[in-house]
Order: sequence, then C-alpha cells, then structure tokens
Amino acid sequence: MLKCITQWSLDDARIGVYGAGIHTEYLLGVLEELASVVHCLLDTDPRKQGRNFHQWKVYGPDDIAGLNLDAILISSQRFEDEIHEALRPHWEAGLPVIRCYGE
Repeated sequence: MLKCITQWSLDDARIGVYGAGIHTEYLLGVLEELASVVHCLLDTDPRKQGRNFHQWKVYGPDDIAGLNLDAILISSQRFEDEIHEALRPHWEAGLPVIRCYGE
C-alpha cells in the first residue's frame, strides 16, 4: 500500500478512499502523503453521502463511475472483503482497488 501511495503522489492521482469513518480518520492521520492524493471518500451509509468528512466530500458507490478516479483504497479491516467484492465491476473494468489488509 505504501508503494501505491508514493506512486499516486508522484502521478498526482485522484484517489477515492472507501470508508468514511474512524479507520479512515486514523489512516489519513498516520499517512500524510495519502491525504495529499485523496479526491473524495466513498461510503454506503446514506447519512454520510453528500456531506463532508473533514475536507473530503463523501459519495455513494453508485457515484464512482462519474468521479474520474485513478484508484480506490479500501479503508476498512472488518468489511474489506465485502467491499472488495462489491467493487468487482470497477476492478474488473480496470480501476485499481487496493486493500489495506488483504491481497
């Protein structure tokens, strides 16, 4: 993951972080370089969608196609496999989906 973040920073990539919660808050606090490439956050919770989480707007998964993202980073340990599977159409279409904990 750290290698990806470094490359994203060099490429000025637009990254979507999936998960607008405490895990993401921790991750962005620890990995300052990641914060510089985050374009938006993604979350299935409709109460979070359309709002800001810190300085980033939160979108729903249905918005991904229109966000022009270079990659998605899954920021969840407990639901990482479930989120990865839900994002299958995107990674099968070539959008990199990066896990923090899995393969």
